Amino acid sequence: MVARSDPNAKTQRPRPRHVLMIAERATIQRLGRMLWQVSVALTGEGTRVTIVTDDPQALNALEDTPIECILVKRFAGWSIWRLPIVLSRRLQPLPDVIHFWDLRAWRSLFEWALTNDMVMLGHVHSLRDVHRLSPRDLRPGTHIAVGCRGLHERLNQRFGRDVACDVLAPVFLMPDDDRAPSDGDHTRGVLWMGRMDDRCGLNQLIQAVAQLQDRLDLHVALVGSGPRQHVYYQRMKAMNVLPRFSMVDSVRHWDRAIRGADALVVPGVQEELTLAPLFAMATGRIVTAVRGQVADWFIDNETVWSFDSGRSDALAQRLMASLEPGEQRDALRASAKAYVQRRHTVSAFVLRLLAVYERMLIEARAAPPAPPAAEEAGTSRPGSTTGSETS
Repeated sequence: MVARSDPNAKTQRPRPRHVLMIAERATIQRLGRMLWQVSVALTGEGTRVTIVTDDPQALNALEDTPIECILVKRFAGWSIWRLPIVLSRRLQPLPDVIHFWDLRAWRSLFEWALTNDMVMLGHVHSLRDVHRLSPRDLRPGTHIAVGCRGLHERLNQRFGRDVACDVLAPVFLMPDDDRAPSDGDHTRGVLWMGRMDDRCGLNQLIQAVAQLQDRLDLHVALVGSGPRQHVYYQRMKAMNVLPRFSMVDSVRHWDRAIRGADALVVPGVQEELTLAPLFAMATGRIVTAVRGQVADWFIDNETVWSFDSGRSDALAQRLMASLEPGEQRDALRASAKAYVQRRHTVSAFVLRLLAVYERMLIEARAAPPAPPAAEEAGTSRPGSTTGSETS
């Protein structure tokens, strides 16, 4: 960061020199493609990027890129509270911006960041992160971004006022092969992704498949797991639709799963933003979603076909239309793909993100100096970052 005592500070444009990205494993599983692509684009703009994560497979994803990675065992317990000491030892020089892609480590790095003149951007991508924030988290030197306007509305409701924040929606590089699946003679594939809990909407999906199985040759892949997984398995068995379903625990390769499907279904309100629906739209897959979603890219008859919660018959009708040839389906494919290409591209996102970083640095430079703080233990001997693991 430009020193506040620099006589030329007012005339300099404060570009971020070093950005520290924080992302836990679950966030990377939902947004990893975005995180990697944005980070690489930032390095192309001359910004050093270091990513801290508890996801060991991130090291493989970052091979042959200029991105540095610090691997921690977990974002919980003693490990998360010693994180400031670990980062002080490993990072040289210290970053001027910390970008939290989720808020698990937000409070554990709070004082360390402000003491060392770093600015913090908390990027809210889930209702869980909305509830992690409290008024004491919004202090000078901290800034909030949200992944969609719906999360901004939830923040406003939580705080009882309009919370200043930037809307930075999910993005990715548009796929080269965006051809829609053919309508030839094959079993139609439907994809569901998420956490199998009471709110995921799988009851409606199971009932809808029971209504369709004698009319349409289809198979549904359930990608994910959760506390109700066995309950839904038993329900499929009881309704004689078990052969129509398969369960896949791993959500890491969701993009491959989408390419192998004809349609994506979202029968429950998604409380965590994910790239999957947007990627499905970009590759010509029809998305069918229950009304009332948090994310604003679920637009009925423009990007998705919607249905009312509790209406398994309406879901069945939407799925039938999604999987059978028709002019309305082709029009929805075209409009959804155009929507994603206009609003969810990496290049435009990186320009907006750099502008946010710069504004954060300008505001920090204009703020009065913080009072001196006692030196933290372990801050005197920075070291290597790449591919390291710490407890």
